[in-house]
Amino acid sequence: MRKFDAYLPFVPSKDEAFTFITTLPDLKQKAMVSLMYSAGLRVGEVCHLKYSDIQRKNMRIHISHSKNRSDRYAILSKARLC
Repeated sequence: MRKFDAYLPFVPSKDEAFTFITTLPDLKQKAMVSLMYSAGLRVGEVCHLKYSDIQRKNMRIHISHSKNRSDRYAILSKARLC
């Protein structure tokens, strides 16, 4: 058996994620982490977002050049985590 076959990652509950996000001191960090959590984005995707990528009317986020080098859309959550 391979070593990584038995490894199960830790997945925090909603309450644990909310507690973690609310304890972050900086508003920018809170916004980035809550966007990553709610939309399922990667760190690099959040760092490369532009203001024009967020479509508030359609409640979606345009992700350009994601991991597989193609564009995609993610859902913008209405829930406020900050």
